[in-house]
Amino acid sequence: MALMACGQEKPKRQVIVEQGPAQIAFDETLYEFGARQYDSEAVRHDFTFVNKGSLPLVIQKIVTTCGCLKVDYPKEPVPSGEEGVIHVALDMSDVPKGYLKRTISVYSNATNLPEVRLCLTGTVLYPEGTY
Repeated sequence: MALMACGQEKPKRQVIVEQGPAQIAFDETLYEFGARQYDSEAVRHDFTFVNKGSLPLVIQKIVTTCGCLKVDYPKEPVPSGEEGVIHVALDMSDVPKGYLKRTISVYSNATNLPEVRLCLTGTVLYPEGTY
């Protein structure tokens, strides 16, 4: 495992760029957050992607399956070979008990995946004797 000291820059990822339109590639599309208490701190996760095409990648819109998800994403085009991050926060005070799956649909100008679905899954626990 590599550790970075404070102030060091993250090493730049080697990206093989394809000639042609924008292409999106995510490091992961599923985040399993395990078991969390209802009304606990929000579950936060960053989904990192890279533009593997030679043209800029534009995220056109984001659609979530519920109002419990807050999403922040790059509003400016992501240049060829560069990374972008989609920041997700799941409000744990607005979810049902038990298994939970929430989806974020990412629409872009990428020709390989014009729609990508990102998922958060886990279990919501309620205090004994409630709900």
